[in-house]
Amino acid sequence: MFTLYEGREIKWELSPEDFAYICSPEHALEQSKTHYDLDERNYRSKFSPFSVPERLYSRQPTWRRAQAGYVDPIYDLIKEHLQLGWLIGVDTTEQWNWVENSFYVDENGDLICDRAYLYHEWFIRQTMDAYEFAVAERQGVKALPTQKYDYGGGVQNLFNMPSQLRQSIVKLPGGY
Repeated sequence: MFTLYEGREIKWELSPEDFAYICSPEHALEQSKTHYDLDERNYRSKFSPFSVPERLYSRQPTWRRAQAGYVDPIYDLIKEHLQLGWLIGVDTTEQWNWVENSFYVDENGDLICDRAYLYHEWFIRQTMDAYEFAVAERQGVKALPTQKYDYGGGVQNLFNMPSQLRQSIVKLPGGY
């Protein structure tokens, strides 16, 4: 199930294995539209800027994007916070793929950011720091490698991916 977390909470909430299922900010925003209440009319008081919106459990989403030129405060805030890593979307129920997931775990158990040039530095740093904390909390036991890699031509073993994709993957030194 898709869940939004405050960025500073993921180090306590996620196990090292779950970090590979962190969604890209764009995919997390799309999932947030259907799983969370983004309609400001449904909040009695002003929506707190650093909080997670209320989850939609049984009701259908009532939110629709505001017309061009109009403010959509909760949507805009969630979008910005996802890009900065202040909010992190995780979906452990979907199979890992390179389009929707920003990270994977390599054969050494290190968290790797695929296509780091697409994401804000804070998003990457927040996630990498939280992963190192989660590993330390487990007395240094790292996650197992991400088993499958979907690059659009079907699911392949991560280590047999085409060389042009392998070269585009960035491992940030020092955990960043």
